[in-house]
Amino acid sequence: MQKQKLVKECPLYNTIDAFRLIDESGVGKVSPGDIVNFLNSTFGNDIGYDTDQLSLFVQRFDKNDRQSIKYSEFCSAFAP
Repeated sequence: MQKQKLVKECPLYNTIDAFRLIDESGVGKVSPGDIVNFLNSTFGNDIGYDTDQLSLFVQRFDKNDRQSIKYSEFCSAFAP
């Protein structure tokens, strides 16, 4: 699994790389479904997550109520 290796082992891994991996269609936004697809394809059953929590995560940082987050909103989620 190339994605899993990148996520776990790349020392220069950053938010734009993460966003691009999750936004597989390249439309510039990430929906809860995109995050679920990424988690499933990257980690399979090795990671537990709650789809309701992923929806709340997107809702929390979605400033325009689009049911998805763009890169700048994604960065806000991980900024100190």
